[in-house]
Amino acid sequence: MKPKHFLPVLLILIVIPAYLFRINLLPANVTGDEITYLGDVYRIIYSPQTVNPLTLMGDGSQPATNFYWMAFWIQNVGLQNSILGMRLSTAILSIFGIIAFYYLLSRRIPPFLSFFTSLLLATSVWYMNFARSGWFNLGAVLWGLLMVFYI
Repeated sequence: MKPKHFLPVLLILIVIPAYLFRINLLPANVTGDEITYLGDVYRIIYSPQTVNPLTLMGDGSQPATNFYWMAFWIQNVGLQNSILGMRLSTAILSIFGIIAFYYLLSRRIPPFLSFFTSLLLATSVWYMNFARSGWFNLGAVLWGLLMVFYI
């Protein structure tokens, strides 16, 4: 392994167990937002003819495109594990967000500082809370970081 890839790999090895440990059980409660999201995901899975993935409507009448990501993971882990699939989809996006954050920082500051700053973000209470719940808001963080990275 090249030395420049050591710190990002170490970051991934630290973050993955923290985000995936008993993800279907912790947090113990299922939020109202998660239930609402599952309703949209089930519409995608059970009645795909009623949804339009290319709509620009923001009134809630059509599921947003990020629900297709959740539907993919829910179908892969099984519908009986819907909470696991929903939370797993968000955790994966948040892990990619941490890696994008690391590489964005490493453009301007030394890799060692980039590592610790990314680790600080990854272990912050709010980021970890959103990464372990089924809220898809961390997808916006990932896409925002990628846009800044490629500008």
